[in-house]
Amino acid sequence: MTSSIGKVGLAVAFLVLVVLVVRYFTGNTEDENGNQEFNGGKTKASDILNVMVRIVAAAVTIVVVAIPEGLPLAVTLTLAYSMKRMMADQAMAGKLSACETMGCATTICADKTGTLTLNQMKVTKYWLGKEPVEDSPSIANHVLKLIQQGVALNTTGSIYRATSGSEIEFSGSPTEKAILSWGCSGT
Repeated sequence: MTSSIGKVGLAVAFLVLVVLVVRYFTGNTEDENGNQEFNGGKTKASDILNVMVRIVAAAVTIVVVAIPEGLPLAVTLTLAYSMKRMMADQAMAGKLSACETMGCATTICADKTGTLTLNQMKVTKYWLGKEPVEDSPSIANHVLKLIQQGVALNTTGSIYRATSGSEIEFSGSPTEKAILSWGCSGT
């Protein structure tokens, strides 16, 4: 029974692939604005490639639904496509799995060479409203302490000090450690 479902799934996926490719190249598909997607020699090669990736992704989705063993293939193809898009934005990812993590990042902190070499960060500037504040803050000391306490309390990282004279240890992601270190610098 399972092999029959797999064979039917593959047949349907292949049929969908063929139908979608034929529909696209015969000009029977429209974009969001109602314009014809394929116009012979006027369509850019990159647009054709993007549509082909979407069509193959649809066919692979059908295979994944029909055959659960196809899931790793779908994940790998999706991550590879994400890596290609990140490289177009001049963000190089060393591993495919990094694309999943970086896909939702809006700000990437890096050193002057463009890499995170020590996996350690430090808060050097923060914004108060729309104004950046450098090392010498122009706000009252008690207000700065309130901001630091608020930031330190609103993170998932943690702080540990074995004895009163020992050094503070921070745990969490590198970003959380940097924020906690800055938040505790006034105490």
